[in-house]
Amino acid sequence: MVEKIKAYFKSLEGLSTQALTSSAEKLVRAEKRNVALLIAHIAEMSRRRTYLECGYKNLFDYCVTRLRLSEGSVALRIQVANVSRRFPQLLQSLAENRISLTVAGHLAPHLREDNVEQLLSDCAGMTKRAVEEYLVALRPKPVFNPSIRKRPAPVEKTEVARPEGQQEPMREREQRKPPCAAPSVQEAPRPQPASSSPNLLEPARTDRFNFRFSADKNFKDKFERLAEVLGVENPLKHMAEILEWAVDISLEKKDPKRKRERRLERQRAKDASRAQSCPDEILGSEGATARTKEKTKSRYIPSEVKERVYA
Repeated sequence: MVEKIKAYFKSLEGLSTQALTSSAEKLVRAEKRNVALLIAHIAEMSRRRTYLECGYKNLFDYCVTRLRLSEGSVALRIQVANVSRRFPQLLQSLAENRISLTVAGHLAPHLREDNVEQLLSDCAGMTKRAVEEYLVALRPKPVFNPSIRKRPAPVEKTEVARPEGQQEPMREREQRKPPCAAPSVQEAPRPQPASSSPNLLEPARTDRFNFRFSADKNFKDKFERLAEVLGVENPLKHMAEILEWAVDISLEKKDPKRKRERRLERQRAKDASRAQSCPDEILGSEGATARTKEKTKSRYIPSEVKERVYA
């Protein structure tokens, strides 16, 4: 099998760009058709409870263990399978590569008989983020209230005091550290992994987004200092406004596009002033040529050249 894959890579090296992209598109269409057919199989297995006959406790366990599907895709496939009998148009759009599996999973909870065609038509070709922004108009999410709080420390396990002579249960003795470890040395509590949110940026309304991030104490101090410099008395209630001001200041200083707009505006004002005070007709062609030679000798890189390089 390895030799066949190596030979396949070798055959791909001889394809032109057009043939390579065309072949990839055909494979994607075939993959989407197979995914749609597999979801139909999953829907029928769910109806018959076939996974119980095969010795699995639920459909998810069957798909992961028996079919060896990735755990992340199984949840989406089952979600789409649950509505595929009622709305077969969803599998049709997936098979025709008009929507992705992720988009199908996002649309599944919102489908109704009166909107299925409209939703599938509007979301055709959209990305996951675009579909999320589209769906908030149908089901808005709560907008976060701005706040700053410290992440809670991990909870340490403490042993419960037992009456003298009472033995601890067998399960608790088995869960204790192995006997090979030194009983006099106390293990330091392990820090709990930080719980991460699947979406760091998600739409809440059609014109509002929820941001979610964590920062260290230096960022908190800088944020409070920025609020003080801007004259904001209660920074917690104006977090969005303060951060927007900070972003505007950074873009005003660092954005090449804004620099170019300011330079063009200065250049237009300078040309207008020069045309009024010292037009080229007065200097003559010799003066203009000498001025051009003077610019050519300089090692200074004009701003317009830098901006074109940035672009």
